[in-house]
Amino acid sequence: MFLNQFIKNKKLFSTCTIIKSKYKPFETDSPTAKLLEASLKHVEQESWTINALRRGCIDLDLPEHCHRLAENGEVDLINYFVRKSTIDMTNEMQKLDLNQMRVTQKIRKACSIRLELLQPYIDTWQDALKVMAKPQNVPASLLNLSELIDEMWYLAGDRSFDMNWYSKRALLTGVYTSTEWYMTQDKSPNFVDTYNFLDRRLQDVGTIGKTASDIKGTAEFFKKTVQGIIESKSGMKF
Repeated sequence: MFLNQFIKNKKLFSTCTIIKSKYKPFETDSPTAKLLEASLKHVEQESWTINALRRGCIDLDLPEHCHRLAENGEVDLINYFVRKSTIDMTNEMQKLDLNQMRVTQKIRKACSIRLELLQPYIDTWQDALKVMAKPQNVPASLLNLSELIDEMWYLAGDRSFDMNWYSKRALLTGVYTSTEWYMTQDKSPNFVDTYNFLDRRLQDVGTIGKTASDIKGTAEFFKKTVQGIIESKSGMKF
């Protein structure tokens, strides 16, 4: 069912490579971008709220009502962070000698960089996920996620346009989103358990096979992913 949902979203995913080349969160010198950037400093204390935007206004010597520059309030703040983080991930990846890395190493590194960018906000990230799970915000949330996953595969050198294109993105989406959720529960030093979880999920993907026709393997992967999330809550190891 999960894979079918991604295939149904063919139009959404097929636009990602085009979007990627023009991928900017906002005009960096715009008043809105400056407000959102300033507001990120207050997310740890205020979470992803209008209050964070108000405090960003104060930092910029603006009246508090200028938080309305972010027309969609906290949604704009979350989208700004997510899209900016994807750009920052790409910039960090491009500093590496990608030609000397295997595909799995590139994917693992991209996931790790993206998770590192999330670390300063991890205590409030569940609040952001709840906001973006509201029906009116789901399209933007899916687009942000599809852009991230497509960028990871692009950086890893994937240029395929067959059925593998869909299966790879569906599986990596499962890997990344489950690891991100695990991270919100992780209390281990330096999130070592999160990165171990990521390695297990990537290992699971590597055992599935190369095509979307491996239904049994794909189902087993998502079963292990769910088990891993339960593990993050209960402390049980699967």
